[in-house]
Amino acid sequence: MVTAGQGLIQDDMNAIAEAGQTISFTAPGAHEALETLVVMGNSMLPLYRHGDTLLISASAPMKVGDRVIARDRDQRILGGTLFHLDQSHAVICQGGMSRKEVRLAIGDMSSLARVIWASQ
Repeated sequence: MVTAGQGLIQDDMNAIAEAGQTISFTAPGAHEALETLVVMGNSMLPLYRHGDTLLISASAPMKVGDRVIARDRDQRILGGTLFHLDQSHAVICQGGMSRKEVRLAIGDMSSLARVIWASQ
């Protein structure tokens, strides 16, 4: 079992990665790299709050309604709920008080990852 806490990702009580590192994760029939992301500040409320640790995967299948993290070419991070995804763009609804939809061109993103787990 993989858990996160105190800035570490642990597997059966053995620390295997610090926050922000990429780790290998093996599930039955799958192998993918997961990345940890620690939420700083309250810009992602009410979805995530300051200090939450997220496990994200760029290779996990995504569908409308999934929580996602997008990074632009300058490595700025945008998190929210996936509203639309096709070959040309993604639409993400930010979870803050403004509840605004953001349209991102696929070519403008360095990555789009699904949130697999959150330490809430």
